[in-house]
Amino acid sequence: MRRPPSQTQVPVRTSRKLQKNPFGEWVARPGGGATVATLCYVGIWSAFMGIIAGHLTPFIELAMGITVVAGAGVIWASVRSLMLQQLAEAERRADDALEQSRSFARVLMDNMPGSVFLKSRSHRYLAGNLQWAQLNNPGKYVAGDDLSGVLGHTDRELFDADRAERFERSDDTVFTTGERFAEYETDVLNGEERYYHVIKVPVRNPYGDITAVAGLGLDLTELHRVEQELRSSREQLRTFIDNALEHICIVDAQRRIVLANTQLLRFFGVKSSDLVGRDLLSLVAPEEKEKALEFVRLVLSGVGSGLDVFHVRSARGTVHLTEVSAGPIMEGGTVKSVVLVGRVHPEPWSPPQDSNGSEK
Repeated sequence: MRRPPSQTQVPVRTSRKLQKNPFGEWVARPGGGATVATLCYVGIWSAFMGIIAGHLTPFIELAMGITVVAGAGVIWASVRSLMLQQLAEAERRADDALEQSRSFARVLMDNMPGSVFLKSRSHRYLAGNLQWAQLNNPGKYVAGDDLSGVLGHTDRELFDADRAERFERSDDTVFTTGERFAEYETDVLNGEERYYHVIKVPVRNPYGDITAVAGLGLDLTELHRVEQELRSSREQLRTFIDNALEHICIVDAQRRIVLANTQLLRFFGVKSSDLVGRDLLSLVAPEEKEKALEFVRLVLSGVGSGLDVFHVRSARGTVHLTEVSAGPIMEGGTVKSVVLVGRVHPEPWSPPQDSNGSEK
């Protein structure tokens, strides 16, 4: 059965607009940085020559001026060359880091337990992992482990019209609302019905604009199958318990009743809601409460199974001898609860009497 789609929304924190500094960007360029260094050099020399100008001959002033200009040219070229070299080194390191990040991202994506993809606003695929290709089967566009044939294609180019329209509709929801989107969906792959949990989130650029949508798809088919088998097993177990002739109940570590079968409910003349949650000792005769307490304690302590006889009063007020056996229910090596099975003697019990007709 198809689960109703559910949409989970979380607040999205938008990035603060980046403040541009034109002058800083210009200085960071090789030509700009070299020009600033040259102007500083020329300014310092001009100030120095202005101080000593009264002590220099015209020829020396001309020679020093030519030297300053030539030095300025050398400084400009040297600083520019140095900045170009540093820029080239920085770009090389950035390229190496980017390639390493891409390799890491590729290994991480291809080994994730679910399908991962990235799509542009025009619904073109920008990235995807192997699990995505295996689950969606884009056909001729994938060759082995190479997904490059898929990149740049739209949903309508890769899939049938119904599937493409469903994919694009959820993408547009993310682009429109700017919020996380999640849903359960079913699909048929190679003739088998499969169950998925799909999550899509917006991808924003440094200025806060949504430029793409990233998606994660988890294949829940195996989990759904296990849930179905577990549900079926529980129903079969419940049917068996309710049709048993014995009186059966399960109590937790605090002796609270968590399950009671039909026979036990009929015996006490109550509904399940009236019995579940009650202390087991409330069903035992007052004079046998200590005996019942010790009986359950031994089973919960893991000493072993229990077997004893108790006097239990039915809904009609008759007291019956009841043989009760108990066994622990283990969870992680620890006793979490106890199952009790009671076999009630059909004839009401009467206390033994002496020769005078009085109870002994």
